[in-house]
Amino acid sequence: MAVNSFFMGDAPSLVDAVPSDYAKSLFEKSEKIDFSRASLLTALEDVRTLTIRYANGKLTDNYIYQLREDNDCKWLFICPSKEPDNKHIDNGKDIQIILNGTFSPEIYNTENGEIKPIKAEYREGKTIIRYRIFGYDSILLKLVDGKTDCEKAQHIPSTSGKKLCEMCDYELSEENVLVLDMAQWKIDDDKDYFPKEEVLRLDNLIRERLGIIKRGGRVVQPWVLGNRPKDHKATLKFKFKSEIDYDGAVLALEDADVADVIFNGKKITEREDGFYVDISIGKMKLGNIVKGENILEITLPFGETAGLENVFVLGDFGVRVIGSNAVITALPEKLAFGSLLNQGLPFYSGAVTYKIKKKTENGSLTVNASDYMGALVEVSVDGEIKGDIIYPPYTLEIKGIPDGEHEIGLKLYTHRYNSFGPLHLVNLNEKWHGPGAWRTEGINWSYEYVLRTTGILKTPGIS
Repeated sequence: MAVNSFFMGDAPSLVDAVPSDYAKSLFEKSEKIDFSRASLLTALEDVRTLTIRYANGKLTDNYIYQLREDNDCKWLFICPSKEPDNKHIDNGKDIQIILNGTFSPEIYNTENGEIKPIKAEYREGKTIIRYRIFGYDSILLKLVDGKTDCEKAQHIPSTSGKKLCEMCDYELSEENVLVLDMAQWKIDDDKDYFPKEEVLRLDNLIRERLGIIKRGGRVVQPWVLGNRPKDHKATLKFKFKSEIDYDGAVLALEDADVADVIFNGKKITEREDGFYVDISIGKMKLGNIVKGENILEITLPFGETAGLENVFVLGDFGVRVIGSNAVITALPEKLAFGSLLNQGLPFYSGAVTYKIKKKTENGSLTVNASDYMGALVEVSVDGEIKGDIIYPPYTLEIKGIPDGEHEIGLKLYTHRYNSFGPLHLVNLNEKWHGPGAWRTEGINWSYEYVLRTTGILKTPGIS
């Protein structure tokens, strides 16, 4: 017999916070159960349309779903409701999707549009679908009345593979970069430079001296103010060391068209085609970096709508960061799997392709790259792109590979944080990166560089 109401636990003794027997009559007419999740679920079992359990029968508690009625079918969408505990180590969870009724399921792959039937079991008027779901998965099922004759269960690719190499050949998608953000400074006709300071901080010091509102305190963006005069000159002097002589370096900076640049005592005027990452960051031919100390002086027009920013030295060299110091080095001949920060690429934010030689014998390859720091890993075979590895189980299966030796390319798309992010922000868990993230104070500020790891951190499995 249908029950209109349930009461969990004891009868209510208060109404509007006042002792009362008002609810007792309804309590007596209702079904009474313990105040527990298990009791409530058991009581509602007959009217449940869907249950999701782990393989051991335990109810899940971290998935959400939508079940929608269509003209001739039902649609079921399931996804996790929580971030995985560790997104790099995700073996997946085996679940049972238990539906009231008899259905023939098809799974719709929302990434590539593939549609295929999937195995189901039938028991006591219920349809049971077994599935392994990973931390960033979603499942979209079309449910049609009737039974399926599909015997093919979900395919779970292997994540195992042999260790291939300790050091790899590699290719960078763009030149390496040395970020310069600490400079001595002076304005207008000053004879002497003020002590070295971080660029945004010295921008504030200049504004304070000139009586101009600080950038961090603006009510509006500078372009809203229109063409206001820049009657002053700000000069920045950057010093950096190099362990090598290097010819052909490029300087990238904002307002390159109005900058006066002197490098190691020589005036620099020759522009370089193109820009660095952003069309506002122009390029100039810097010339020869010398072994030892190098001095770069940049003078720019300054006023209320001006803004001093970091500058960048580009080239096929390496960089080593120690604390608050960055030194140019030789570019490494090969890369190891692990952090790129200590392999000559601490500020680098382009893509890195790791090149691996591998023999195939069965016409297929399975590539697993489960521990990487970046956006995604693009997989190629002999230069031909085969697919991407993005989230668990971090595995790509490639069919139709001729037997023999091939070059497997794993192209890691990193992130731009280490080139353009708040490099002195101590709190790496900062959730919001507004202007304040670049201008932290106190214990949340560090003159030492605080960089975010990039790289494929663990040897990939290829089989």
